[in-house]
Amino acid sequence: MDRSNRISTKKIILLYSLLLYGVYAFGQTPYTLKKESTLVVNGSSNVSDWKLDFLEYNCTMVLADSARLEVGATLISELIFTAPVIKMSGGRGPIMDGKIQKALKYEQHPFVQYKSKSNVITRVMEDKVIVESGGTLSVAGVEKEIDLQVEGSISEDRETLNFSGSKALKMSTFEVERPTAFYGSLTTNDDIMLNFNLTFKQTTEEEGK
Repeated sequence: MDRSNRISTKKIILLYSLLLYGVYAFGQTPYTLKKESTLVVNGSSNVSDWKLDFLEYNCTMVLADSARLEVGATLISELIFTAPVIKMSGGRGPIMDGKIQKALKYEQHPFVQYKSKSNVITRVMEDKVIVESGGTLSVAGVEKEIDLQVEGSISEDRETLNFSGSKALKMSTFEVERPTAFYGSLTTNDDIMLNFNLTFKQTTEEEGK
């Protein structure tokens, strides 16, 4: 191969690489979480039911512009949810919140995180879709693969998205010691239920800076 052919080949490879990068960089739309979103863990004890509110959290989500609203299509290309343990509240004062933080080993592992690996549409309705999300949930330093069934709705202009659902979990799965109170007379049960209702708004250029 002569020198001119080698240069042409390099140009083609470079152009192809730039095109691929362009599809990745500009063919996806980022979204930010809105304040009205809610995330709660519900549980029970030998005395009464209880709930844990997430008072502060962050979620990064990227929706592919080319995503088709049809069964088998990938709707979300990236989703990372992070919540600081110190901003979780059991609603029963600082003593109980301290017990929750200790159980979740917040000093060594200050965040709870979910990072999705796949988000595939399994059902399409008139104005909603069902998405199977699979990924890694990290709690108290223990990582486990989980699956979530999520109901989603998307505005016609794709500026606003809402995803809601629930997931049954066990504290023991993540080696979390169940909190107790009143010198052990109150004991929490192992089963918990994660309930979420998350609303996202498309990130503008100004917000993204």
